[in-house]
Amino acid sequence: MVAGLNVPVVGPLLMEGFAGGAYSKFRPDPPFNATTIANMECNPNAPTSIPYTYDKTVGLGFKAAIMLKTTGDGFRGRVGFEIVLNRSYGVSSISFYGRGELSAKIPTDRIAGVGNQLANNLRNVANSSPAVSSIVSSADEVRKKGKQVDDNPGSAPEGNIAFWFGMLWDFENDVMHGEAEAYINIGNVLVGNGPNGRMGWMSMHFAPNSCYIHAGNPQDRLGLKVQIGPVRAQVSSYVMMGHGIPTQLPLPPAQVVNLLNLNTSSSAFQRSTADRDSLTTGSGFALGFDLSIDTGPQQFAMFYGQFGVGAGIDMLLLKRNGISVCGTDAGSNGFYALGQFYAYLQAEVGIRVRQKKFEILSAGVAALMQGGMPNPAWMSGHVGGKFRIFGIKRNFDFNVRLGNECSGI
Repeated sequence: MVAGLNVPVVGPLLMEGFAGGAYSKFRPDPPFNATTIANMECNPNAPTSIPYTYDKTVGLGFKAAIMLKTTGDGFRGRVGFEIVLNRSYGVSSISFYGRGELSAKIPTDRIAGVGNQLANNLRNVANSSPAVSSIVSSADEVRKKGKQVDDNPGSAPEGNIAFWFGMLWDFENDVMHGEAEAYINIGNVLVGNGPNGRMGWMSMHFAPNSCYIHAGNPQDRLGLKVQIGPVRAQVSSYVMMGHGIPTQLPLPPAQVVNLLNLNTSSSAFQRSTADRDSLTTGSGFALGFDLSIDTGPQQFAMFYGQFGVGAGIDMLLLKRNGISVCGTDAGSNGFYALGQFYAYLQAEVGIRVRQKKFEILSAGVAALMQGGMPNPAWMSGHVGGKFRIFGIKRNFDFNVRLGNECSGI
């Protein structure tokens, strides 16, 4: 590897160095994964490189990588390429991989000052309010998770945004596979929802028996959260196409489940093995989006309060095997759609005298609407809530259902 060149490429972009190599009768150790390439090949400080296994069918392999940066070290990255030829010197596989880190100097002290000023203006209850620093994310963790791209970790600028990607074309097995992740942490104010500030991930796969593009999933969504003082807003989403999508609607947030006393084992959320077998391997289309805002505990003179609101939507378009359900062929042209919308509002108000709190009102209301169509078409609506006034508890619940839901859909 050659480093320290600083050769101008275009504008402020510089080529910091390059590396390359060749091999014969070896190939990357299976199972191949684009994550492996991006996480190991792009990191000169990795303790190990990608393992290679003897394979006499490989005629020749070439690898090359270039290290890039901008003047002022605002950005650093690496881009690599690898090609494997078979014994007949035909192309067996081609792969690309890379990593980047944006280390722009963000006025985090100014952002923190705004947050502190807002918190003081709201006179929040400091003893119980969540601290901004409690967010499990930092520039160091972003760099560690994203694998260091600097040859000298001690001198690397703090990375507010980081990403990696990897892509493979396996011509012998007719497979194309790609993966990518992105991370963000700006002053512990704007942070990715995922581990170590991960903003999102994407995976795509094209093979004779399986094709999909996944950008998040119901359990591991793309998203961002903004926190200034005790006030926090969070947004998340996912989009899935092809194989491997969920075969039932995801659970709504815990606030909706608790306020409505939902039965999470109902057919809308859970499927038996027989029901799952009546579907294909989970192919079709899925998407979801949700937004939530929480003020955190606030203090106004002797009164305190906390408010939270959230809403979201999930949709599934499932491909079926054309099996008769409830005396009719479900769906249209082999597809059946499921969806849900939910929203909730929570509030708590009381009086705080010295270290004691006296609750005046605690209330919450939630709504959930679900449905499926066509053939059969059905819809259910559920509105409920709980409230407590001066210690007196009450709750309410209202349900409506139209059409007949079939458990096999």
